[in-house]
Formats: sequence, structure tokens, C-alpha cells
Amino acid sequence: MTNEFHQISFPPSVLDRLAPDISLQRHLNLGLRPCLRNFNEFKPLEVSTGNLQELEGNFTVGSSIVKNGNTTVICGITLGIVETPKSSIFESTDSESTYTSVYPVVEISRGRSGAPTDEEMILSQKLYETILHSKIISTKSLEAKPGMAIANDDGSLEIIYPTPNETSDVFSNIKSCSFVLYAHLKVFSRSGPLFDVCHTSLINALKNTKLPKVYVQDSFNNIKVPIRSKGNFGHLSKSSDVLIDGNKALMYDLPLNHEQIGLSSSFGIIELESNSTNDMDIDSKSVILADLEGDSEESECLSRANIIIDQDNSHMKHVSIVGGGANINIDTIKECIQIAKLRSMNV
Repeated sequence: MTNEFHQISFPPSVLDRLAPDISLQRHLNLGLRPCLRNFNEFKPLEVSTGNLQELEGNFTVGSSIVKNGNTTVICGITLGIVETPKSSIFESTDSESTYTSVYPVVEISRGRSGAPTDEEMILSQKLYETILHSKIISTKSLEAKPGMAIANDDGSLEIIYPTPNETSDVFSNIKSCSFVLYAHLKVFSRSGPLFDVCHTSLINALKNTKLPKVYVQDSFNNIKVPIRSKGNFGHLSKSSDVLIDGNKALMYDLPLNHEQIGLSSSFGIIELESNSTNDMDIDSKSVILADLEGDSEESECLSRANIIIDQDNSHMKHVSIVGGGANINIDTIKECIQIAKLRSMNV
């Protein structure tokens, strides 16, 4: 009885999961990546303006759809209204409160429902911090400046709004309020790290955002309701709800600091090992892979770099470098910056 050995072959997609290190090194030694892209080549990026009317029961004020390779991200912007204190003359214009951010929630489609994953929560927090420290949205740009609905003699309502230099006492009793922006990002067909495509989707949704006018009812403004508690009489001040004007002709673009807006580019750095005829002779060098894709690249490229370049291609708005798997030196960082600049010029 003879033992027969049969060679087992796996398709590239299966080998990526079974032995990602072997699969990636074999491809890199051939000058290719498992996704068959060049080392410095990014996946095609397609951006379109969304037309969402409603998202999870809330009216959307801005939206976008971004496709990056096989990954698609749909972003919808909704808003809330909060009461804000009157601005103080002692408030410093250089304080962090001068700028604000949007509150994003990332949901990766995975065929089941449940609590958010660590990746979703980390990605949401990173998007929030990036928008905040990029100084794209000023706190003043989200001031709502409510108008007032006054009843005419015939019973109809007329809404009047304050002018930029309004000095009338009509609006003095109306409390200040501001908009709060929420971003809902849904990811489909995930095929790699998601920060670049989610950041692009969020930025384009903000560019597409239009804020509505808001008003209060004159008849309910600052009503004093008599109350009684343990034999004592008093008054409870009751303010009206802030209502949204449905007239789309009055909606205006969200003011953004466009000079601070940039394009995010991410890279993975890995050590490429080339074996010679002598097994002891091993030469290693760092290889930069733009826009990681697939299981092997994502799991083996532990060293990462993320760079955001502004639209004028003159300043870096964000730089993040994480080591742990490859040697990252000054030349590596310079090359990543140069590739990011070239990409921002062509997108």
C-alpha cells in the first residue's frame, strides 16, 4: 500500500484568509498587490450628491453618496436645536468653543443587528475629532436666530425674522438657540479601512447641507403659568417650542471654512523580505501601500499613516502615524506626503 500525496491549491481569496502573510509577500515580491493595483495606486473615488428626504424618521438637511472601489458609504445629515446662553463679551475668540463639530454615527452593514462594534465607535470618534480640530465649522455659523410668528386679524400667521443688525425689542425676549448636526453614515461592502471614504462622504454631505429658518409662536412666548405648592403661590415661566419653517426658499447653505477642508489619504507600510539563493541572506525594505484593500493587506500592514491635505495642496491639516510592523523613517513619511499631495491635485 502506497501513500499518495495530492497537492492542494486555493484561490487567491481563500489563501488571503488562510495565510495572509504568505499571500501578501508572494504578491509584493512580484511587484503586485493581491488586489492587482500598483503600490501607490488608490481605488477609484466617485462622489455624488445624495437626495435623501428622510433618514430614520428625521428630515435630512444634507446627504452624499461616495463609492470607493467596492465600498459604498451613504451619509445623511440631520439636525437638532438646543438652547444656548447669550454670548459673553469676555469670551475669548481663540478658545476651543469657537469651533464645533458634527456628531457622527457609523454603521457597517454586516447582515445582522446588534450593538455597535469597536471599529464603528472608534471610527465615529475619530471623525468627530478630525472635524473639530480641522476648524471647519464655527460655532457662530450654527446660530439659529429664531423669528416670531404673529397672528393677523384674519387669524393667519405671519412669520417675521430679525435682520443682521436688528435692534427691535420684538426679538429681545426670544432665547438664543443653535443647531446641532448629526451625521448618519452607512457602509456597504466593506473591503478595507474606512476612514478615508467616511471622511470624504461626511465632508461632501456637509458641503451639501442647507439650514432652515426657525421661529417661535408669539402667543406662547414667555407665558407665566400660576402654580401652587404647599400653600405657596408662584409662577412657572413656560417658553414655546422652536419650530422649523418648512419654506425651502428660505433655507441657506451651511457656512464652512473651505480653506480648512482637505482630502484624506491613508497608507500601510510593510517590510518586504526578498530571499536570495542563500537562505541566510535576507534583505528587508519598507514598502508603502496606498489605500489598503483585502484581508491580507489589512491584517499584515500594522504600520499606518493618514494624511489630510487641503484643497490648495499647500498645507497638511492632519497627520497620524502608527508604528508596530515596519520601520518608518523620514523618507517614508516624505513619500507618503508626496503621494497624498499628488492625489489631492487629481481628485
